[in-house]
Amino acid sequence: MLQKEFKNNNGIEKILYAGPAEKNDFLYIDLAGITYPCAKYHIFHNPIFEVTVIEYIQKGAGILEYEGKQYPLSEGDSYLIQSNTNCFYYADPQNPFQKIWINVTGSLLEHLLDAYQINIPFLIAHVSLDTPIRTIHELLTQHKYNAVNMTEVNLLLHEIVALLGNNRTQKAKEKTLSQQIKTYLDYHVDQPLSIGELAEQFYISRSYLMAIFKKEYGQPPYSYFLEQKVKVACALLKKTSLSVKEIAEKLSFSDASYFSNTFKLYKGVSPKQYRNAHSNILFLKPDMTNKLDQIQ
Repeated sequence: MLQKEFKNNNGIEKILYAGPAEKNDFLYIDLAGITYPCAKYHIFHNPIFEVTVIEYIQKGAGILEYEGKQYPLSEGDSYLIQSNTNCFYYADPQNPFQKIWINVTGSLLEHLLDAYQINIPFLIAHVSLDTPIRTIHELLTQHKYNAVNMTEVNLLLHEIVALLGNNRTQKAKEKTLSQQIKTYLDYHVDQPLSIGELAEQFYISRSYLMAIFKKEYGQPPYSYFLEQKVKVACALLKKTSLSVKEIAEKLSFSDASYFSNTFKLYKGVSPKQYRNAHSNILFLKPDMTNKLDQIQ
């Protein structure tokens, strides 16, 4: 059993456990501990150490950098960094995180990651690993390193990977569903449609539909639908001689007034003003058309 506090440029870290000199190829906990808030905290995850990092942020925030991109970390987030990943992570200087963590290696972990299809360099999920990680800490620090306790650790590690993997799978499903909804809206832009009807089409609730769509595309589905109608209207105003009323009917607006108000809301000008500014079509009065016919 080992409990030591280390204070350095990274602030204070409490190492609750360090693995024995003889490694277990099936499952080996290299280190386990707590990182307390420090504005200067920074870690370079070097693949040379061959350990997978699993951490849970209890409070505060930070950043993970990988291949030039920054990924925010916040309270309630958990993240896993694969053993062969070269990355850098650090605390937010204005709101440095406090986190609990374990460093793991072994064939059990490899099999679990493979089973839950976690085959990416790192995974960030807004899912709580507070209880399983703290329980692992307790098992490692309060008892001897024996087969019974390590079996419990094995099960807790399975729980951790399952939580991370299922969270990723659920996000993928939600993204796939939101993409299907977007495609449906794109293909039915000329039809009338309510959110209730759209939810029924996909056998989900209105609230769930609106939540996953807004999460993926940053706006409610009906707002996106109207935006697409306006885009089509712009093309019709520029490329055809259809009247405003005819365009409103083609796009299933209830009347020309509602269409004009919606168009102005999105484009800042009325349909007529937009046509005057963008159309290359020459619109002739009936008497001018007759005169041209006479000339020909």
